[in-house]
Amino acid sequence: MFETVGKKSIVGDISGCGNKRKRGERNSADANYGNVIRKNRVSRAEVTATSKGGALRTEKKKGSDDHGKGKARKPKVVGNKPEKFQKARKRAKKDEFPDIRTRSAPLQFYKCVRALTEQQRDAVREMGFGRLLTFSVDGLPAKLGYFVVDNFNPDKMVICTPAGDIKVNRKVIHKLLGIPTGGQKFSSIGKLPMLTDAIADWRARYPGAMVPPTKMVKMIDESDGEDSFDFRMDFVMCFVAVLVDCHKQSCLREEILEYLDEEMDFATIDWCDLVVEKLRTCKDTRNRLDPQSFFVGPLAILMLLYVDSIECTGMEVDSAVCPLAFWNLKRLRERERLEILAGGFGTGRFKGLTRPRNYNVEHWATKEVKLDALTCVFCN
Repeated sequence: MFETVGKKSIVGDISGCGNKRKRGERNSADANYGNVIRKNRVSRAEVTATSKGGALRTEKKKGSDDHGKGKARKPKVVGNKPEKFQKARKRAKKDEFPDIRTRSAPLQFYKCVRALTEQQRDAVREMGFGRLLTFSVDGLPAKLGYFVVDNFNPDKMVICTPAGDIKVNRKVIHKLLGIPTGGQKFSSIGKLPMLTDAIADWRARYPGAMVPPTKMVKMIDESDGEDSFDFRMDFVMCFVAVLVDCHKQSCLREEILEYLDEEMDFATIDWCDLVVEKLRTCKDTRNRLDPQSFFVGPLAILMLLYVDSIECTGMEVDSAVCPLAFWNLKRLRERERLEILAGGFGTGRFKGLTRPRNYNVEHWATKEVKLDALTCVFCN
């Protein structure tokens, strides 16, 4: 029951109904009710009256805390920063330094080099690919890869950086990779009307619509370790599929088979010219605005040209070691991290490609690799 004073309902007085009073007239019940309202008034709460002795209660709205003070729930904190702030920061960082999606990862060629016997390594040197035996790049960081590809201009054949433009030509490719140059170009060889018997037999070793590098590496690893035409084809085609040009399925583009035969000396072919020609068209099928678009060109070569031409503060590089041997996934990730911390890629000093002191093909290993090799010798 509501409390009444002089047969006048309190509720009726608040609502404006009931008997009229003179202006300024106020009874004790009205004063008590107003005091209770002011005392219990809280933000984001509803004031209601109950039928039990005119008592008041507050109903908390959604979002108020456990003490009924009407304050919004505190955001979750991760470390010293609110979770929403950290997520927004990660999104901004991802937008500023996006990742590249590629099918030309160098891991399979790295495995190929590691699987060779000494007799097969001699065959690789005879073909003119001896410096590739030093290849240590077992992976590529995605953010650095995006920067290098995005800033490569295939029309001018340069990698544009704030420190300066890095030229990309046959001379530079030969200086980096050491592969044959100055010989017969594929454009001058001309296509054969059909595959020769030796090339057809090599292709028949890989049943299926395509030839993936994984199967070529497996074929080398499971071979008898001797030099043969099939082995030479496996090695050179693995090099082409992984480091030069491939399908979106990471497989060999078999058009190159139409230029080869068993009597051809691979050392007399201008492989540097092939790399340059593939670089000219490597961005034709890539849509930089589409996150699902894959890059299938010579990403490892572009990245090695960049990291060897531009210095990075805090990154020590052994100039006595061939770049193919020095750089690996661990060091490339560290390079990427340091450049992002410095504010962006390409801000270091431009120095050009490294010319190792006293360099020769056999003197390729880093100090760590040499130490491991000596340890194995003494342990055995």
